[in-house]
Amino acid sequence: MADDVFNNVPTVADYENLPTTRLIPVVDVLTWGNTATAEVRAQYELTVTAENESLLRSYHRSLRGCDRVYVQEEPGAPSVWLVPVLENIRLFDTHVGGREVHLLPRFELPPPGPGLPLLNDPIPRRINCRRMLNLEDLRIIRKTFPNSVGVRVLIAGYIIVLFENRKAMEACWQHGVVESIGCQNIGYDIADFRTTSAVAVGCGYAVADRPDEFGQSLGCLGLRLRLPGGKEVITTTTHAFVRLGKRRSSLWLQAAEWYLRLRSSLERFRPIKTELAVPAVAEARDRTGNTPLGKEVWLAGTNRKIGTITATYDPHPSGHLPFPSGFRHDLSLITNENLPYITTPPKTPTISGWGAYTSVLDGEPLFVCRLDVQTGNWRNIEGQGISSAAQAAIAAGSEYTWDRAAFSQNASLLWRTNHDQHRATGFSGSVLCLGHLTDSTAEAVLFQNYEAPLREVHVELDHRTHLPETWNVSFKGGFLLPEEIRASEIIMTPSEFPQKASSMNPQKRTSTDEYRRIVTGPM
Repeated sequence: MADDVFNNVPTVADYENLPTTRLIPVVDVLTWGNTATAEVRAQYELTVTAENESLLRSYHRSLRGCDRVYVQEEPGAPSVWLVPVLENIRLFDTHVGGREVHLLPRFELPPPGPGLPLLNDPIPRRINCRRMLNLEDLRIIRKTFPNSVGVRVLIAGYIIVLFENRKAMEACWQHGVVESIGCQNIGYDIADFRTTSAVAVGCGYAVADRPDEFGQSLGCLGLRLRLPGGKEVITTTTHAFVRLGKRRSSLWLQAAEWYLRLRSSLERFRPIKTELAVPAVAEARDRTGNTPLGKEVWLAGTNRKIGTITATYDPHPSGHLPFPSGFRHDLSLITNENLPYITTPPKTPTISGWGAYTSVLDGEPLFVCRLDVQTGNWRNIEGQGISSAAQAAIAAGSEYTWDRAAFSQNASLLWRTNHDQHRATGFSGSVLCLGHLTDSTAEAVLFQNYEAPLREVHVELDHRTHLPETWNVSFKGGFLLPEEIRASEIIMTPSEFPQKASSMNPQKRTSTDEYRRIVTGPM
């Protein structure tokens, strides 16, 4: 591939068979009887046809209140509903009539006019939004948009370039704008990541860094694993046990950068302390730096110790720059001689193995499940993003962030769940699974680490959107896992409350996608 990304031009074949989008009108007919009858029927239609498409749009609970609803059709791919994110949007379902419902987030575009230079599409092939970007794609995007901090690839057919603030976005436009990336629609937005942390609600999954503590419960327990070397661990999020930076103004960041450079320059002038002899005795001290290593983990609100964090996949999380600066996987490992047993909630599938990322992006059934420590007590959780112990989900795409100051880069999958109007405050470390909630077994894919609220207004001046404590919809995100973790054996204890037989014929899930390609592009 040519190194000059500004001279890459997609071929005519790349533009053939592009997705088409059409507006679905609201109809008021008596084909399904009166309004009440039509609304009930719309909930139970299993397929979309030419005859019922407008009826579903007009009467289904998740579509009838939307200002506009589109359908995107692409040769060789299933059709999807597209719903723009507008004020007071409420989506209660991931599918309507068996068809996926995807969101079109609000984004920014360069101002119209001849003032900005127009560049060619920087990626000379069509990007498949249901596959991960490869390293060359990311290199090209970072070079084309030098002030960017990330990119979001949505199954809805949009690629959103992310910036820290409006000023950085407009500065990037001055260098040139493109009309598409990899033959896909382009948009621009301000990065806004909210880490999800546990809220003490008296349940057996929240953990804290001290005993008998509810007010400072930090995160959730993940899976109990047997690593390839035989060691057993329990996973948890790193961000729950380290100091997180807050997003600051540009002036503050410049001052902080100047201070760090000055301190680094003066370090070499400090005299080296020497002694003739020192005792050959070592003592244990608290670890310095912003690290989860060595921290004890307790079951929230109890004096029961889970273990100690002895390994992390995030060696240098930033305590000054905003999340996810410095994070690679947001994953740490808890060890102990007697680790507690982990189980899925009642009437949910047992997690039996690992699922493929491609299966998620291909639209296979998903659900998000928080796990429980088997204590003999069961307590329910309500109103925290996942409004019950497990909830159906739908893949929204993939996301990639980078930070030049922290020299970090990571990749994650995006999804949304039912009842997105509730915040996901209590579900860091919860597991995204492949399968139906009525299956007997399911496959884990990754853990939930953050959420990205979808704004309803345009960004003004040099400020990020000031979102309220509650918002309408958001994408949930989870970082891709290290290979060592996906090669580990999942140790799952059956629930004390076994799932009852379902009329939907629960089945075991088997993975056939182990060797499928997860990166977009030619073979």
